[in-house]
Amino acid sequence: MALGSRAMDILLCLLERNGDVVSVQELLSRVWRGVTVDPGALRVQVSKLRKALEDADPRSRYVSNIAGRGYCFVAPISREADIAAPPGPHGRDRRAPPPALGRVVGRDTVIDDLEGLIAASRFVTIVGPGGIGKTTVALALARRLSRHFVGDVVFVDLAVEQGDANVANAVAATLQMTSLGADPVAGVVSQLRWRQMLLVLDSCEHVIGGAASFAEAVCRGAPQTRILATSREPLNAVGEHVYRLAPLEAPPPSPELSFEDVRVYPAAQLFIERVTASGGQIERHAADALLVAEICRKLDGIPLAIEFAAGRVDAFGLATTLALLDGQLRLSWSGRRTAAPRHVTLNAALDWSYKLLSADEARLLRALSTFVGGFTLGAAAYVADDDRDGWVAAHLPGLVAKSLASVDPQSGGFHYRLLDTTRVYAAARLAEAAERDRAAARHAAFSLEVLRDLLEGPKQATSAEQYTAVMSALAEVRSALVWALSERNNLRLGVDLAASAALAMLKTSQFAECRRWAELGLANLQDDQRGSREEMVLQACLGLSRMLPGGNTSNVEAALVRSLELADRLNEPSQMMPVLSGLSLFRHRAGDARQALAFAKRAERVAMALDDATSVAVANDMLATSYHLIGNHPFARRHCTAALRAPPPARGFDHAAFGLEYRNRALSTLARIDWLSGRYDAAVEVARRGVGEAEDLGHPIGHAVVLSGVLPIFLWIGDHKTVSDYIERLRLVAEKHQIKPHLHIGQAFQGIEFVRRGEAERGVRLIGEAFDRLAAGGNRLMRILLGPDYVEGLLEAGDLDAALEEVEGLLRLADETGYHYNLPELLRSKGEVLRRRGGAPDAKPGTLFLRAVTIARRHEALAWAFRSAIALLELRSEEGRPDKAARLVSGLLARFGDSTDTPDRLRAVRLLDKLGRRIAA
Repeated sequence: MALGSRAMDILLCLLERNGDVVSVQELLSRVWRGVTVDPGALRVQVSKLRKALEDADPRSRYVSNIAGRGYCFVAPISREADIAAPPGPHGRDRRAPPPALGRVVGRDTVIDDLEGLIAASRFVTIVGPGGIGKTTVALALARRLSRHFVGDVVFVDLAVEQGDANVANAVAATLQMTSLGADPVAGVVSQLRWRQMLLVLDSCEHVIGGAASFAEAVCRGAPQTRILATSREPLNAVGEHVYRLAPLEAPPPSPELSFEDVRVYPAAQLFIERVTASGGQIERHAADALLVAEICRKLDGIPLAIEFAAGRVDAFGLATTLALLDGQLRLSWSGRRTAAPRHVTLNAALDWSYKLLSADEARLLRALSTFVGGFTLGAAAYVADDDRDGWVAAHLPGLVAKSLASVDPQSGGFHYRLLDTTRVYAAARLAEAAERDRAAARHAAFSLEVLRDLLEGPKQATSAEQYTAVMSALAEVRSALVWALSERNNLRLGVDLAASAALAMLKTSQFAECRRWAELGLANLQDDQRGSREEMVLQACLGLSRMLPGGNTSNVEAALVRSLELADRLNEPSQMMPVLSGLSLFRHRAGDARQALAFAKRAERVAMALDDATSVAVANDMLATSYHLIGNHPFARRHCTAALRAPPPARGFDHAAFGLEYRNRALSTLARIDWLSGRYDAAVEVARRGVGEAEDLGHPIGHAVVLSGVLPIFLWIGDHKTVSDYIERLRLVAEKHQIKPHLHIGQAFQGIEFVRRGEAERGVRLIGEAFDRLAAGGNRLMRILLGPDYVEGLLEAGDLDAALEEVEGLLRLADETGYHYNLPELLRSKGEVLRRRGGAPDAKPGTLFLRAVTIARRHEALAWAFRSAIALLELRSEEGRPDKAARLVSGLLARFGDSTDTPDRLRAVRLLDKLGRRIAA
């Protein structure tokens, strides 16, 4: 066929990707390389190509246009391996490289980069660990470049060669050269002298010296020959340009990824493609997408490892395949039967590299397998524990060069890391060499020292930096905990690790894991560790990790009391603050206002003695909460202001003293006080600020506390949109972190919202269920705080007897516990119930309303007084004597600091207008 050069290039591009859609942009960039052209030029050339193909065979269809995506070659292709190549210069045959094994995924940019490098540098080595796809990329590049070398591309597999001296002989055998003379290298070079070709030397690492010498000789003596080598380490030859092949990009760790989000990443593309090819099934939903993402991350984006894992999905499914990746079994998984011996299993691939190490490099690699994540040179030296000066520094670069360790330059210095598969392999070699216990003990001691420094050392870094550092340190400590405590190799060290780990986990809101290690640490306390600082921390962590996301139980209080006793005995006042905060919260939930206030006052004394701004702020927050809940809102405001005046701590996890965030609670308390005092605009502003800060800080308990604390404000002002939004946010954070009390509180607010929307029966059922579940967890407080809303729901549902029984029980509970925060509301609610029932011999609604107004004024709770005054006005209007009540409502209305149209205000204005009364000036 007569084809122009552009049409021919388009055909070659489409044939390379036979059956796949090649985008318009890719065709433009490859066919018109370096030139900007209109897509119309591509359509013209494709039309010419189609016409030429159809003229040759009108019955077949060759090129299909996929709307909006690109073009695809759809005709069947046959490849004949023995087809004769045109004779090359001097009569020698030219051989194309072996065909690529399947589609190359995620390497287009890499191949583009290498094409430019080989043109500019003549000699390029692709370097990377076993299984990363060096040969695959080299073959793909060779096939792309074959037309530039007029087919003169030669692929030499050096993996089968033994000894440096055999490199030149292997090249000669592939090229069918004879008469090399006494010096094979010189003989090959002389025959390549004027040959324009691409020579691919694959798997050079075990004949590295011979490959380097041969490549240098070719570069000197054959100026038109270009060399593309692959190796697990650089050849370190003159003229060499090293290209380190990175793993395929894997999806990031995020719970929000959809299936479509995940499949964008090359590692996931390869995994999904190989699973499908081997008969496995992947559903297109979020759950499977997250499993695919985690598998790809765990395999470090290594293509060979991904292919092996994908081949197991048909037998095990995604979840079990992921679970099996944690063990050594994955090292023995096999792939294609026709694969090179070094690629039959991951174990074989790593054996190939391990056998090339010196004895010192192998010993260092084994020791480094104790690190779960990244490590510094100093960390490696500590764990390796070699007395020879600079021994680790001398041999670590060799592991990096051989692609068994990677290096990441960071602002704080270089960090190193073993790929996860390499780490598992090296850990098996560590156990075989009987070196595990010594290395694990060194690693555990070092990890403990790092975490302690982060928890107790100077606070100079930003919150994000500190949080990242703590999470990284925890990854190493977890590994050490398994060795020391779970496997019972060093119980004393394990208890020390557990204390620091539990504290860090509590401060980063990992409650379930904190509880697990605190329990295990306490169960393994050695005799001389009882009564120690470690026990003090473990008891505090155990109590708080059980209480904050769970409920009030006797073992929670016992743990906190024991921790407080030890802190007192050991003279650790800074450790007393979070425990006193936890005990105060415990007593609040249990319905003991007096004891909760006593703990808050004790915390104030401790904080004053410490003279620490954060401790003083925590104490002020505790006092503000206690005074607010007993109805002393002026005192509560004073302490809220003091708590929020303190400068925020330097580190994110220090905001939450042992898991409890004081600023969030102080802001939600202040917002409610503003509302009660009639400052509606200020209340809304503070409430939204509190929610925003909580989201930024990222502490789930603080987030849940502020959401449940400010929700009543938006219910009171009738902002149903914000109420629905905040209820949903509360549900999500409580479900994600399994914060059971706030799950139930969220359900109660959902029920209140249903009542407000006219679905009283449904709302009452939800509120009642939530109260029962909270009570089962030892929480009596929320029934008092949300009780008036429950009574309102019962009234709306028409169950007057149940409403009266409930409100009388709430009044008794308020007197018993000392929680008078909403006593005026409880009295008003009882008055409303009696008013609907027609009164009662022992009490009159009007008397209850007046008493509520009196108490509300004493508490400086203008909003409560206003509500009860409105109820009184409605009652007196029905009785025909509204004058005094109207003056009361008018006077209270005039005291509000803004004119926000809340349901209460609109109700009052309507009543006064109906009576023809003016609002007092």
